Amino acid sequence: MAYIQDILKTVKTELDYKLTILGGGGIVIEGFKSIIYYSDTHVELRVNKAILNINGTGLAVKEAQRGLLILDGIISSCEVV
Repeated sequence: MAYIQDILKTVKTELDYKLTILGGGGIVIEGFKSIIYYSDTHVELRVNKAILNINGTGLAVKEAQRGLLILDGIISSCEVV
């Protein structure tokens, strides 16, 4: 059970972004820095010390503000590199 506490400590200290995948299709990313690449099937975002790759179909930016990005579309995968 102690390993769960270690995971929580790591996540709380190293992640400074938040992903919320919406059930009807789409994703909300809080704490993103910049868009590296954008198409209707693949989006690459810089999030502090990592790169977030989002794959799907029909991806479209609904809103982009400082530190907040809302993507519409069907999400098939998310990967942090």
